[in-house]
Amino acid sequence: MKVIHDVTPGHPVNDYLCYSVFTMICCCLPLGVAALIYSISANIVGDRITAERSSRTSRTLNHVALGIGIGVFILSIVYLVVMTSMLNK
Repeated sequence: MKVIHDVTPGHPVNDYLCYSVFTMICCCLPLGVAALIYSISANIVGDRITAERSSRTSRTLNHVALGIGIGVFILSIVYLVVMTSMLNK
């Protein structure tokens, strides 16, 4: 008697490609490029474990790049406010 197993592919690994492009353009170019490379590699590797590792690395790099981008933006606003208030005195 033969047992037939239903082999359906699992859920695809999230590659965070759009997030990587956004952080590369708007936040932090070096980390965005690294995240983009890991995002692309999450799609082209044949091994699911390696794809999940690349996906997690991409997500982490994207979060760090976004944090750096937001931090630089806030520091720029604070700098502009301080410089403007000093010029008005």
